[in-house]
Amino acid sequence: MKTRHRLRLVSLSAFALLLLPISARADFVDQEVGARGQAMGGAFVAMNGDPSHIFWNPASILSDEHGVQVEGMRTSLYDGLDGLSEDFLGASAQLAGSWALGFGWTRTGLKDIYHEDVLTAGVAKSLLGKRLSFGVSALFYGASAPGYEALNDPNYNGAQWESSFSLGMLYHVKENLQVGASFENLLRPTIQLVSTSTDVREIGGRRRFGMAYLLEDIVWLSAEVRHHDIPPYVGGNWTAHFGAEAWFEDVLALRAGIDDSDLTAGMGLLVSMVRLDLSLLTHERLGNTYRASVNLRF
Repeated sequence: MKTRHRLRLVSLSAFALLLLPISARADFVDQEVGARGQAMGGAFVAMNGDPSHIFWNPASILSDEHGVQVEGMRTSLYDGLDGLSEDFLGASAQLAGSWALGFGWTRTGLKDIYHEDVLTAGVAKSLLGKRLSFGVSALFYGASAPGYEALNDPNYNGAQWESSFSLGMLYHVKENLQVGASFENLLRPTIQLVSTSTDVREIGGRRRFGMAYLLEDIVWLSAEVRHHDIPPYVGGNWTAHFGAEAWFEDVLALRAGIDDSDLTAGMGLLVSMVRLDLSLLTHERLGNTYRASVNLRF
């Protein structure tokens, strides 16, 4: 069983919250945003150009193609497990000169039981004739357990929010080759939902390093490695990710990848100012995860 997906499911499980209250905590385990990135196996830190990058790499929200973009995402986790959801809404804007702003919100939760929110606001700046970009994003982690409220548990601390920040870099080595890196959640805050909990851990952080290569102007090949240093119960501190994206007539994109040990696939359809992305993440035991994103370009 793939460890990080098992942990995310457990952290959102009603049984973990209601039957094991002493260990209830916020995990925010390896959240990913956008159908395009998921379809490419999560090898996305060195790609650039749409609002979902505010979570992958804040330096990557810069794009020469569009002034303003808005993106929304809906996810069906583990073959549509009832009540479990993961959603995203974000926007990015290119400013005069070499600046860009990005905003995003993601929520993962089990209906009426528990949910985790991440709000982020970032800024990116390009240098060296737009070959090098740096980005920084403010992160606001929120967790709430309505299931505890329904039980009138006196030990429940209520909804909580903590802040942190991330840094990112994107460098265009050549016209068809770019490398990227991001350092997520550098402050490592903690959230304790239950005052009697004896198992309070920091919210996890990740370091991502990757590259993307454009082949024959139509195929992107990408690779990424991640270091998961927290939480300590995650099996394997390093994971590898690989992806490919082929565009046909700038209208249809086909995507595939390897997300650690899972296979991914997807497609994109671009019509005028609207891009629709669909993705599939396979998992032998927990079931498949399906994701749809809509990107509007102005």
